[in-house]
Amino acid sequence: GVDYKGRLQLTKDILSMREPDQINKLLKENNIKYIYAPKVFNFSPDTERLKVKIIFENSEVKVFKVN
Repeated sequence: GVDYKGRLQLTKDILSMREPDQINKLLKENNIKYIYAPKVFNFSPDTERLKVKIIFENSEVKVFKVN
């Protein structure tokens, strides 16, 4: 009963975008505090321009905290 389709599309949009200003806008508008990024998505942002910090990393995932 949970409407997940909008969040799923937002996640795909964020992981596929390359423009930090657009990503920062989406993160702020949607009150997103953390990004859980499986390494298969190759999400390697410029952490200064995107305003995120890696708080956890292992062989499968990276977790970022949004500033």
